[in-house]
Amino acid sequence: MRLNRTQVSIFALSSVVLATGCVAIAKGRTQDAALLSATPSVPTATYKVGEKASWIIKSSKLTSVKFTAKRDNAGVVAAGTLQFQNGEAKLEVLGDQPSFLYVELTAEGTKPLALAAAISPDQIKPNFTRPADFKKFWDRRIADARKVALNPVITPKANSRETIEYGTYKLDFIKGENIYGQMAKPKAKGKYPMIVQFQWAGGPYPLDPNWITWRAEQGYLIFNSQAHNVLPTEPKAYYDALPAALKNYSGIATDDLENNYFVEMYLRAVRSIDFAMQHPEWDGKTLIVMGTSMGGQQTLAVSGLHPAVTHSIANVPAGSDLSAINLSRSPSYPFLPVTNPKVAAVAPYIDVNNFAPDIKSKVLIGVGWIDTVCAPSGIQATFNAIPGKAASGMKELVPMIDSPHNHQATPAQQKPYVDRETAWLDAIRKGVPIPKS
Repeated sequence: MRLNRTQVSIFALSSVVLATGCVAIAKGRTQDAALLSATPSVPTATYKVGEKASWIIKSSKLTSVKFTAKRDNAGVVAAGTLQFQNGEAKLEVLGDQPSFLYVELTAEGTKPLALAAAISPDQIKPNFTRPADFKKFWDRRIADARKVALNPVITPKANSRETIEYGTYKLDFIKGENIYGQMAKPKAKGKYPMIVQFQWAGGPYPLDPNWITWRAEQGYLIFNSQAHNVLPTEPKAYYDALPAALKNYSGIATDDLENNYFVEMYLRAVRSIDFAMQHPEWDGKTLIVMGTSMGGQQTLAVSGLHPAVTHSIANVPAGSDLSAINLSRSPSYPFLPVTNPKVAAVAPYIDVNNFAPDIKSKVLIGVGWIDTVCAPSGIQATFNAIPGKAASGMKELVPMIDSPHNHQATPAQQKPYVDRETAWLDAIRKGVPIPKS
């Protein structure tokens, strides 16, 4: 999926590579709202355990519609056919435990319509216990990574914005590999708040200067870290020629904790922050990490690993509830084959749920309720495991009740999150309190 310039400016961290069969249909609307639409009985579509989630289904053309309701988009809890009377039907599904209900409406000649409801979401918990040696493992791996000097090489590059400076960087990393990225800053000398931006899945692909230069124009010192050991801004032919194994990186060493690809991806994120903190024009106070999908996965993991992070901003983060398929929940990217016991033993060390208790930063997370790439149950479990209460302003979860994964969604479906991200970043940059939603 290719984004135009306007979409890039709105979804600067959007994932453009993951694909599922989920249909992006807004609440109460389809391409032909007269054909099939749905409205939840309460605007928030949130219910307590023991209550019935309900919707008014409307159609001016259909006589009936089939429905299937799944708990956490896994086990079927209800199914049947609704008959329309005067163009309306009521759908009710009992919420019997903390979860997200995923409902699909189907009728001949129409596209499926996906609906969702939350059942006591603040009670959803991670599906497994954090390994006893989790912190010890990560402390050791980070210490070993820091034994390798970064030896940064910064290459200034031309850009189209007159008021900023732009360039790429190369850092030394473990196993003789490198960390690559791009960076930008206002041309005027000063002290600036800092963003370290992590990338969504796919590719590997080149980093686009437009993803960060507009942030620098706003007054940020910004670094954009490549998730892989590949050059950051090469022609398409370079990325096309990369080895097939690297293009399928999520399958590398899934059963080998010491060499697991995501373990090393998180270490890259830690060292990227270490590098960024050395910049003489960082204000020394504000360190924002942010990303979408796999970028959000890295954001939350590194927020639990790096105490310097002050703000964590993650839209539809991947990597939570990685063993969900074994526990009757819909899994999330990277969809590890956890039916293999060796993979299941590695998964807890990279599952974002297990980094959440160590996060000390302020946190903003966006969650799409009909997202089949990054399941809402896993994201909610991660949010619930982050210390503090939402009312304190330390953490905020933005529900997008009619949104699939971000690259499959319409701007209207993602707008609740985009609005809050903008409000957070504007306030942080100005040094004022983050406004309440």
